[in-house]
Amino acid sequence: MTLETRLVQAHVMLMVIPLDEHESKSVPLARYGPYEIRLVELAGVSNAFVFWLELFDHNCQMSVDSGGANDLEDALILAEYLISRAAELNKNDSENYLAYRHGDASRDHAPFGPFLDVRAAHAGCRPV
Repeated sequence: MTLETRLVQAHVMLMVIPLDEHESKSVPLARYGPYEIRLVELAGVSNAFVFWLELFDHNCQMSVDSGGANDLEDALILAEYLISRAAELNKNDSENYLAYRHGDASRDHAPFGPFLDVRAAHAGCRPV
């Protein structure tokens, strides 16, 4: 199934699925390790965009990046960008974890890298 098809199906799904406990809705498009790209409808937020996409980190339970688009073409460009970010973050996590496990405990190779170390300190995130 193409990304375009998944995006259109997710858009339709948002119209029929119930609100979650946070009064929002989300439909996943792709996932790389703990990183999920999803189409979301946020509670209490003006629907300024037809499509709102989010890169969500399940380890930290927080959004890493997000953006909106008003047409399918721009939403596809945004989705492709977020998918590439998720793939890269997942790859970096794996490489940093392996380097750490093999005895290189330098700051650049701390478990899940310095980027997540900073996020962990500020968000109470504890990577699994």
